[in-house]
Amino acid sequence: LSDKHLEGYGECPDEILAPYGCYDADVTLRLFYKFDVLLDEDFERNNCREAFWESQIATPAVLDIHLNGILVDKDRVDFLSAKFLEAKLNLESKIRKQINWPNFNIRSLLDTKELLFGEVIAGRRDKDTGEFKRGRPANAVCLNIEPIFDTSKPPKPWSQLKMLGQDKEASPSTNKQALSLLAQEHTNDNVAFNVINNLRDYRFLDQVLKTILRPPLVDEQTEEEIRDDDGNFSYADGLASMLCDDGKVRTHIYQTKETGRWSSARPNLQNISKQRDPDYKRLLGEHYKYSLRSVLKASPGYVLVEADYVGAELFGMAVMSGDKTMIDHATRNQLPEDHPDYYDIHSNVAVFAFKLNCAPTKQGLDSIGKKHLRIIAKSVIFGIAYGRQAKAIVVAAKEQKVNITVEEAQSVINAIFDMYPGLIPFFEECRNRATGMFIDPVTGEQPEFNYLCNCFGRFRRFPKTNDMAIRSEFERQAMNYPLQSMIASAVSRAMGKMAYRRAAMIEKSKTNDTYFRFLLQIHDAILFEVKYDKVSHFCEKFLPKYMRNSVPIYPTNLDGMPTGDGPYYLGIEVEVMEHWGEKITDKRAKELGLPTGSAKTDGVVIHYSKPLETKDAKSIEPR
Repeated sequence: LSDKHLEGYGECPDEILAPYGCYDADVTLRLFYKFDVLLDEDFERNNCREAFWESQIATPAVLDIHLNGILVDKDRVDFLSAKFLEAKLNLESKIRKQINWPNFNIRSLLDTKELLFGEVIAGRRDKDTGEFKRGRPANAVCLNIEPIFDTSKPPKPWSQLKMLGQDKEASPSTNKQALSLLAQEHTNDNVAFNVINNLRDYRFLDQVLKTILRPPLVDEQTEEEIRDDDGNFSYADGLASMLCDDGKVRTHIYQTKETGRWSSARPNLQNISKQRDPDYKRLLGEHYKYSLRSVLKASPGYVLVEADYVGAELFGMAVMSGDKTMIDHATRNQLPEDHPDYYDIHSNVAVFAFKLNCAPTKQGLDSIGKKHLRIIAKSVIFGIAYGRQAKAIVVAAKEQKVNITVEEAQSVINAIFDMYPGLIPFFEECRNRATGMFIDPVTGEQPEFNYLCNCFGRFRRFPKTNDMAIRSEFERQAMNYPLQSMIASAVSRAMGKMAYRRAAMIEKSKTNDTYFRFLLQIHDAILFEVKYDKVSHFCEKFLPKYMRNSVPIYPTNLDGMPTGDGPYYLGIEVEVMEHWGEKITDKRAKELGLPTGSAKTDGVVIHYSKPLETKDAKSIEPR
């Protein structure tokens, strides 16, 4: 067995395991007693107990996630593994035929660089002469296009490297973002456009087959897939290889990010994104009957309930900047779309920025053929929160195949700051604090330390540096920190309060279980497992009380001192599912004795089920 397959204690005798486990816990506790005093005052003389307490109250929920696990649908894993592998092999064959290069290795950086940029930039050299060596056959295609940027962090534009004469030593990037931008630049060259897009699509498929899904094990003698006792494929890696005996997969949660966000590893269940579903659907066609997320399902007698904070970053931007207009708009943005007071920030920004004559709604923009401008506005708004300028926003938008010019991006940026002027001094102070340029308005002095504090008392510190690239990165992180950490703190506190309530329910019932379980945290969302007969109570009573009303947000300045405003509360959107990411149909909900349709209560919008209308809905009807 390799080291990576030797995780955990394994088959260890009790007389060895028990003393070791006790010693491990005892030493950890003694270390806490020794260093506990440091929480009273850090190097900047700030008290850090608030953030520590926040992490600790959420720890029982983390341990529950570790204990509970999520059931895996093995049939769907087998089906999707086979279809993704088939699509990948077909695309690989198509690319080789397209470029007339039979032994082209798509995973080889040298081959890919030579195909895109030529042998000189690829840098493959002859051992004897030192000359640049051609790796492709005589009749193979070479696009000979110019790279977009290099592989340094942060990446440098290739045009800038050429101007400085540094391109000979640089390595051109061929990642998914670079390929997307290269394709956008060569829309008029059918050969280049198709080859680049096919390479990008291959990366999508290959990434899935290197992380979540893996090809099944094959018997060397019969060359047939190896199956387990239940008739399912056996896997050496990927999600299915990590199943426990009860058919569940258990991730490891870490609360150690500087923003307070949680991370997931071994396996990472937070990165099973739904954003690529349209690409997977396009590449697999009718074979993409189930989304990647749907390989995770509820235990018998339970449904999955995902509760998501609505428009959280927009709300954080509004509350922390103190812009009254944006607070009003962000609060109304959390309402259901059919509510008379609902305010669509993205549509309003688009209408204002481009001076359009239509209602500031999705339908209004669609009626004049300008629906894409809402997507542009949304890209720009979230780009601002990450400190991106117009050019960087254009790059990020093009990666998502949203065509936008620098002028259009700048128009939207100007419109946002015109609508919400409070954002300007807020983001400026964030940047200045990260780089030591902040001047205290009370004392008129420049503080010795560079730090920011979120509205829940969590600090983010920045070391001093004269490196301009690092300073720029610090500025971007500082602009986003108060928003992202506010949401992370809210989620941690909500989970802490729910874990405390769950423990009380267990104590009262004298059983080791309750009607709901924690399964996963996904940044601004929480995934639960809830018993059929308690779904309505959980969604309409429990979640509003503990995930919304028990987490008031009182704005502070960036020193962590209250501004006197608030409290504010985040809105919640709830989905009820059997398989993660798939809405239950009305028919199925009735069979399970669940509520149907949608409901609204106390800042919470709940989607219990949907009518069975589309072909997509039929394809996911539970078997």
